[in-house]
Amino acid sequence: MRASRTTSAPALNFPRFILRADGIVVLVGGIALIVGARPISRALGVDHPFILALLGIACLPYGVLLIVCPVHRRATLPPAIGNTAWVAISVMMLVIGKPAFSGTGRWIVGATAIVVALFAVVEFAAAQRTNTAG
Repeated sequence: MRASRTTSAPALNFPRFILRADGIVVLVGGIALIVGARPISRALGVDHPFILALLGIACLPYGVLLIVCPVHRRATLPPAIGNTAWVAISVMMLVIGKPAFSGTGRWIVGATAIVVALFAVVEFAAAQRTNTAG
């Protein structure tokens, strides 16, 4: 009988997984914004489907970059900072009331900000973990 051996995963597997997961979510969101710009615009309570489609188009290369970029020390830090900025802008829009989102729109923007904030927290943790591991 052969004895099984447990090996620890390399320190870069966790950041790579997080970046890929973030990238997949960004790609799916981008495609949804492109394909469903008009109904999403109506749900948000804003009449700007063209801007949502442009945001979706911008998400595509960023999502691909997150999925395929080589992971090195602290590679998760720039996406974490970007995600933090996204959350801050979302909160500012909700607090200021510009644009004037519908009730459903406020829930959508808030829920999206929570998901993005979770990615930011995990990416900051991965950056710290990678920094201390290497």
